[in-house]
Amino acid sequence: MTMSEQINLLMTVLTTLLTGGVLTLLIESMQVYSKVYEHYYFHMKPFCDSLNNYIKFMSAYYCCLRFPEETTNEHLKNIENYTHEIATWQNNGNYLMKQLTKEKLKEQFRYICGIYSEIDESRNEFDKEVIFDLSYSTDSGREALRYLRAISNEYENVELSKDLLEEVSNTIAEQRDAVEDYIGIYSKWQKQTKKFNWITSISLGVILLSIILLIFCWCCIPLWIFYILASLSIIGFIAQLIFLIIQNKNIDTFYQ
Repeated sequence: MTMSEQINLLMTVLTTLLTGGVLTLLIESMQVYSKVYEHYYFHMKPFCDSLNNYIKFMSAYYCCLRFPEETTNEHLKNIENYTHEIATWQNNGNYLMKQLTKEKLKEQFRYICGIYSEIDESRNEFDKEVIFDLSYSTDSGREALRYLRAISNEYENVELSKDLLEEVSNTIAEQRDAVEDYIGIYSKWQKQTKKFNWITSISLGVILLSIILLIFCWCCIPLWIFYILASLSIIGFIAQLIFLIIQNKNIDTFYQ
């Protein structure tokens, strides 16, 4: 083959990889991502709304609680610390679905689950020494009641009481159990998507660089360099294809 024929062949291969290969797989990946996120959003939004309402509820509810100032009971100290910690989360703003990870959720629910487990361990002391009184903060009580009823329909006709500290925390924990697997699968899928995007960026860079060099510098660069760049572009396309196949297989697990 003459040099001009080889250059035409390389240009054909590279442009085909660009338009019919890398970009096509990128568009397909974006469509898959959109479908997966819609499914994730559908399952996670009710939980995220409940979690945000729970945090706001605890922030207001905490103002109506009084713990003993001097106590040697470690369980009561832990209950106060956990409740206070959760009440401060409101300062961080709403918890969004994209921000949630399995590890972050586990850390948060260490406090939430800790509340009802510590109450269970010190039931008598909690009933005797911890005081709930709306007169401490009437406005906070009204706010707590509003957010309480937004957590779940089961609290529609419930009035505020000390028992709600344990009950509502347990309700949120049960809701977490229903979506925890979704968060883990989605986090794993996001990591694979980042790898796919990284490979796509490299493939696009190599192909575009090859085309530019082939157009403007073909006369001063040895052809074997272009063949190497074309080979790397093909390898990048194959890697993209493999990752997209893996992503599509993981979608089946996500939809179960």
